[in-house]
Amino acid sequence: MEDTKINEEIFNKYKKLWLDDNKSHHTVRWQKRFIPYLQDHLKRYDYVISDETINSYLKEVNEIFKDSQANLSKARAAASSFLTFLNDKRILPVIYAKKVYMKSPIPRTSKEVSDEEIEKLRNIGNDLDNMIMTLLLTTAARLDEASNIKRKDVTWDNSKKYYNIYIPKGKGNKGRNVMMINEPLFDEWFKTAKPNEYLFKSPKDDGPGNQLIYNRLARLSKKADIERIISPHIFRHRSAQNLYRKSKDLILTSRYLGHSQVQTTLIYLEKGIELDNVAKYMKNEVEEDVEESKEK
Repeated sequence: MEDTKINEEIFNKYKKLWLDDNKSHHTVRWQKRFIPYLQDHLKRYDYVISDETINSYLKEVNEIFKDSQANLSKARAAASSFLTFLNDKRILPVIYAKKVYMKSPIPRTSKEVSDEEIEKLRNIGNDLDNMIMTLLLTTAARLDEASNIKRKDVTWDNSKKYYNIYIPKGKGNKGRNVMMINEPLFDEWFKTAKPNEYLFKSPKDDGPGNQLIYNRLARLSKKADIERIISPHIFRHRSAQNLYRKSKDLILTSRYLGHSQVQTTLIYLEKGIELDNVAKYMKNEVEEDVEESKEK
């Protein structure tokens, strides 16, 4: 396949036509956000479109968005859509558009935070960072749930020596109870906060602190030299695995996570369930072999 060379003027001309080409506002918004990654990359190759530049673009966006499958898909979809548009205008062969979206699979990273990663984060985190991590690990809360915890939703269970947190509106508007162990900052907040005061407050307006939680973990991940952002949802996966490993109770784990269907929980526990089944099978096989030996 021969290389195709365009220039910045042509790229910008057809980019505008492409964005104006009868798309919804939502589609145009995310395409405007992600098409610059392709343009910036092609600029470095003097706008030469070839197997080499497409392959290097894929490698680059795979690295940039290795912690966000959704953003990676959109970056590739935007590039593929634009290159298809250039093909429709007889500027470019369609094969390049297909290569962008189909040539290499989107890489997957582990959804569970490892012991090593937790140790790195805790070693450099301050009291607030450690409280965030402890809360996410013990409650298995989603980001929106954790950021919306208010003082009125928390009670202390003196007999069991832990905090009971009621999450009034989880996913699907279903409430559930989770637990939180003692943490110095959490103890202080519990004693002094007003009923409607959020545990994590936005610096802008004292509202829910979604960005505060995510940004602190992102900065901490970078500071700890971890190759990915340890997001709140990764802690949720770890919490699910921990609870199932200790309880071996799928229904209990599903309810604690706030899942309406056990099938959803199985996605979190797929590896653990498989290992349990293998261990159970191997144990039965060994026991049967022992019994057969005795009989002989």
